[in-house]
Amino acid sequence: MSGEYPILPNGKLGRPVDWVEPHEPQLPSAATNMDAFGARYFAEYYLNLLAYSINTGNTTTLKKVSSPECKVCQSYIDLIGTIYEDGGWVDGKNYTITRIDEPIPHPQTKGLYFVKIYAKNAPYVEYRERELYPAQENQRIIELEVLEQENRFVIKSFYAKDGAASDESGEAQS
Repeated sequence: MSGEYPILPNGKLGRPVDWVEPHEPQLPSAATNMDAFGARYFAEYYLNLLAYSINTGNTTTLKKVSSPECKVCQSYIDLIGTIYEDGGWVDGKNYTITRIDEPIPHPQTKGLYFVKIYAKNAPYVEYRERELYPAQENQRIIELEVLEQENRFVIKSFYAKDGAASDESGEAQS
């Protein structure tokens, strides 16, 4: 029994019957300012774009704004591709930003900013390898290095940990 998920002819579960493909987030005009103000808005845009890519499998824009140096960014792109290529999907992934600290300019690298974001993941469902994997709501602390490159921003590094944990066990870093 699949509940609200239709069973497809190939035996896999389809997306929920009420699923509507989200619109790709648009880069806010504030994120085109090549300063700390712009870096803050670009970081927020990046998280929204990441959630969109996870929910749709469309990583085209995510690839453009993720530096090849960012190992975590590249692993997200690869994982999203693998899930969708294998007939999987994700439903309901999003980030609710609860706080963004003031971006910190790098003292020695012009155009590089450190942005710390406190965000909440809503519960979501991932379907892969013919299994449903529900994810619970959680708090995350996400630290991004936002780099000005050719008059636009890219994410140079991505670090995330569980916002409620006192240890470092929930880390992802590049």
